[in-house]
Amino acid sequence: MRDIRLSPLVIHEGVTTADGNVGGTSFIDASLIGALGDFQHTLAVLNPGNVASVAVRETISLNSVTGEVTTTAFGAQVLAGTPYVILAVPSEMASIASILAAVGAGAVMNTTYNHPSGVAEQIALTLTLTSGVGNVAEFRNFWVDLSNLTQNTIIRFKHDQVTPATYRTFETLRWKVGDDPALYIPGVHIPVIAVTPRGLQITVQSEVAEGAARDIYINRSVRYQV
Repeated sequence: MRDIRLSPLVIHEGVTTADGNVGGTSFIDASLIGALGDFQHTLAVLNPGNVASVAVRETISLNSVTGEVTTTAFGAQVLAGTPYVILAVPSEMASIASILAAVGAGAVMNTTYNHPSGVAEQIALTLTLTSGVGNVAEFRNFWVDLSNLTQNTIIRFKHDQVTPATYRTFETLRWKVGDDPALYIPGVHIPVIAVTPRGLQITVQSEVAEGAARDIYINRSVRYQV
């Protein structure tokens, strides 16, 4: 089992120092003045420590004179004092803007799962996609916020690619008390081999009973079919 952390993907992190464009297409950080590179086709993540309100958009360019990063549009103006990270991403994730346009407003989705006390494995989230033969379903950029948990916990990711509705584990993570509570999980490719729905499931299992129900926030920033 292994922990997946955000840090290997981080190009830069900071806090905005001035308000961005009123249309929500940029943010400004004076620490980027004089920075090398243009950040083109990377991902800008706002509020990375708060999974319930995280927002992810593609970066377009960096003005190293003003420290302004131009992005595809966030839902509102990015104000001064907003924490952010910029992530290096594989080339196949470069066209985030077109992916968001294809799936509409539902591309950024937040889920609050109330994890009960006990040690049984519990289903936190099930996602199902239906598509045509030969298409590929993509779930991108999962963020799981475990900050409310007080016990070591096992997180399992499963899919039903072999047999519909029979979920098999393909990734197991063990989160320990004291670890960074924000987990980042890379995208999952699920080839859809028939018109039959295919899905992804996340389960949570406490190693010791929590003693009370705890909220876990789950964010999936992009979902698309091609």
